[in-house]
Amino acid sequence: MKAFNELLIECKDTHETEKGSIQLITRLDNSALAKQVYPVHSIPESYKDRVEPGDELIVHFNIVVKDYTNEVETPSNYHIKDDIYHVPENMVHGVVKKDGSITMWDNCHLVIPIKRPEKKTKSGIVYELNNNTSKMKKEIMYGYIKVSETIPVGSKIILSNYSDYEISIPGHDMLWLVQDSSIIAIDEE
Repeated sequence: MKAFNELLIECKDTHETEKGSIQLITRLDNSALAKQVYPVHSIPESYKDRVEPGDELIVHFNIVVKDYTNEVETPSNYHIKDDIYHVPENMVHGVVKKDGSITMWDNCHLVIPIKRPEKKTKSGIVYELNNNTSKMKKEIMYGYIKVSETIPVGSKIILSNYSDYEISIPGHDMLWLVQDSSIIAIDEE
């Protein structure tokens, strides 16, 4: 199949929901379980300067979700046939190049989360772990830019609450995918 207007990806392993894709959105930590990096199947001429054969696209998790509402399997609206899905440009977050480098698209950034310090009593007993992500999301969050086309790598950023979107990219630790609209400030200290 040859792409004409939108990028086409190959997906052999979809993820599913039981109550619609909104379930992934309401539990942001679930998005980390949804695979979001897929090999390019076909590239339209208009994208040849940004994507090459052998690259992988970082896409929104809803592209390949299967819904099992009412115990009936419903494929994604982006499914074309077999293992082929079309991806609108606004659902592409970035590209993992053949050499492993990553290029982000449309004001998206990959961020290394800064974990909050564990809270301890004076005697050193830990009473609040730094991995309490539900509490962390309710507060202003911090991270370092790992990949960005517009913000220098290594910059410390301040994010609005609930702005992290966990993403797993093979060969990398868990990262946050963040859009410009979620960045409150760049901490220059």
